[in-house]
Amino acid sequence: MESIRIIRHKSINQQELQKICEIKAKSWQYDFDSQQRWINNNISGNDIHVILENNETPLAYLNLVSIYVIINDVPIEAFGVGNVCSVEKGVGYGSNLLLRVNEYILKESKIGVLFCNKKLLPFYKKLNWRCIDKKYFLFNKEKVDFEIMVFNIKAKIDKLSYNGKYF
Repeated sequence: MESIRIIRHKSINQQELQKICEIKAKSWQYDFDSQQRWINNNISGNDIHVILENNETPLAYLNLVSIYVIINDVPIEAFGVGNVCSVEKGVGYGSNLLLRVNEYILKESKIGVLFCNKKLLPFYKKLNWRCIDKKYFLFNKEKVDFEIMVFNIKAKIDKLSYNGKYF
């Protein structure tokens, strides 16, 4: 039976980190050291690793980074959702993981923000994420080429700013 494990980065052990890097390697062609270096440089102690497992076998992964965004001139605490990946595409692992993370975001009374390629918009839209027109978004005060999606925010977004690191 599939379940998720939520691990604060400050509590992760080397074996769990290795499992995460192995999942990520299925989606992105970087060696273990590069994967680990990226995590160490971009994930802080209170950020969260989420792993979908079946009987302790890792199937999918993503991370939740605590961030602040400014929406319509109001600072809002959010989760930046990054590195969504699975050991096998097209079998539902990523969808299952993201649906469970959606529940977690709702439970924590936060919003979710993610960056993705245009080709991934249909995947996230079917999981109740909403696309923000890039003309309303600034990342570190600059325009961007990637797509921006949000979860758990009903308000019309006239401006969304984020001044932080990638997640």
